[in-house]
Amino acid sequence: MKFQILIPTYNRAEILHRNLSYLLLQIKDYNLQSDVGVIVSDNASTDDTFAILNSLMPTFSKENVDYKIYRNEKNTGLEANAVQVLSVATTEYVIFLGDDDFLPDKFLEYAVAKFKTENIGWMLTAAISENSDGSRTDAYGIEYDEKKFPVGYSSIWEVSHYGHKMSGLVLKREGMLESYISNPQWRNLYLFIYFLAYNQIKYPGIFAAKYKVLVNNYNKKDFNYNSIGLLDEVFKSYNYLIGVYGIRKVIKLLLRFVIIHSYRITFTKGFSLLIKQWRKIYKRYEFGGKLKWGLLRILVKEYIKQNIYLPVVRFKRNKE
Repeated sequence: MKFQILIPTYNRAEILHRNLSYLLLQIKDYNLQSDVGVIVSDNASTDDTFAILNSLMPTFSKENVDYKIYRNEKNTGLEANAVQVLSVATTEYVIFLGDDDFLPDKFLEYAVAKFKTENIGWMLTAAISENSDGSRTDAYGIEYDEKKFPVGYSSIWEVSHYGHKMSGLVLKREGMLESYISNPQWRNLYLFIYFLAYNQIKYPGIFAAKYKVLVNNYNKKDFNYNSIGLLDEVFKSYNYLIGVYGIRKVIKLLLRFVIIHSYRITFTKGFSLLIKQWRKIYKRYEFGGKLKWGLLRILVKEYIKQNIYLPVVRFKRNKE
């Protein structure tokens, strides 16, 4: 067995049951029993989660699919539970999956084949967001079906920011966890960004954009955004790269992340609020002095775009 699907979970009994049943069918229907197993770590759920996990034991066993479950005595938070489920993995590769997100049909078959035939150490999928009213939206809008990326900084620059979504992330496991926990001050909620970047430093990889994970966009998350959209957490994942690429290149990665994920910042409630957010962001960052002026430039540029340029464009279109 070369792959284990890792699912950290908390209080999602019903949808987790559906997800595991679906994964079992995918593994069985594509004859992947000797290739793919499943590990679930229950973060002290207060609903029927652990009872359901136990009830599925005979079903997985009957189909000869490796299935392991763990339960924390107390809720340790999302990050610690993700570390926990990775710490008990034993396979060469791991596939992270949210308990309420669903892998696309045939993705497991595709991933197993690609990792067997190509020299790669990581794989990304695209995503479809599902809203509470049942509507769905292509989350990324990527035009290509599949693209191979080389080792190194250029790949980190292009696609590491997609690591903010853990579901569908396939990674070579060796050394990844040990590297992450070696700097406890940088542990963070977006650890999957570092897990991806760690492998991008070492291996080429594939963005399998034709496969889109169904991402639940309405269930209550195990965390809340702070006043700066948890950018302080995101930045910690990139700090690990300073020793490899230096602080200047890492700052460029941070600024790129802010531009791409500008939804994390409030641009529509006045310039004074934006300045307050800017100060919070750079002051909370360990190397904020090197970040602050570049950050201010891109925030002001985005503010002008959203509050002046785009309204003018819309006004002109409405007049035509």
